[in-house]
Amino acid sequence: MDKCFSRSGEGKDSASTEAVGACPVLIFTRAGRSYLRSEVVGMKLESYAFRIFSPVMYPEKLRDIHSEEASIFASTVDFSGDGKDAWIFDIDETLLSNLPYYIDHGFGVEVFDHSEFDKWVERGVAPAIAPSLKLYQRVIDLGYRVFLLTGRKESHRLVTVENLINAGFQNWDKLILRAPDEQHKLATLYKSEKRDEMVKGGYRIRGNSGDQWSDLLGSSMSQRSFKLPNPMYYIP
Repeated sequence: MDKCFSRSGEGKDSASTEAVGACPVLIFTRAGRSYLRSEVVGMKLESYAFRIFSPVMYPEKLRDIHSEEASIFASTVDFSGDGKDAWIFDIDETLLSNLPYYIDHGFGVEVFDHSEFDKWVERGVAPAIAPSLKLYQRVIDLGYRVFLLTGRKESHRLVTVENLINAGFQNWDKLILRAPDEQHKLATLYKSEKRDEMVKGGYRIRGNSGDQWSDLLGSSMSQRSFKLPNPMYYIP
């Protein structure tokens, strides 16, 4: 498959008109930063982004497929009966949408500012992604043990819990955030280690939903992984 259509954020780095037309999402996220000095290109990128991320198109329509397919799979799993069948959800761009933040920050064209994003997280107002909320509730109703595994800082635990509850997410079994000594780790390693701990604890990871390949790949992978689209950024 042409990398242009990969959902992980890898792909062509060209900023040509042809490339933008063929692969607007990836050109917008990858090449946009390199060519930000060009006001004309920057305006075109934001124009494409506005169309891609409009409320009508994103995230509901793109993520309906994920929710439906994951729900079908979740319903077919033969439970062991020992309460150890688990489902993992990432949070940002999986359960909660940071689209309001990115609307104000160039849809990912701007260089990422950790302090500004932290201020947004600390407001605790990220809305639920509707199809993911539907899937989440279905998974809960089916009796899975639900783990929320996020790259957010441990210091953001309280505001994250409040944001999740206010957005409609409740009754998870464990919320896992990055400890201070884990901040340096690549996401793939960090999340693999957390899944390893679950497996060592006797859990069978039946499903895993995330917007980054680093949410899904590595060790102790789930029986079935579900990749949501995220054209705004890529986390290794």
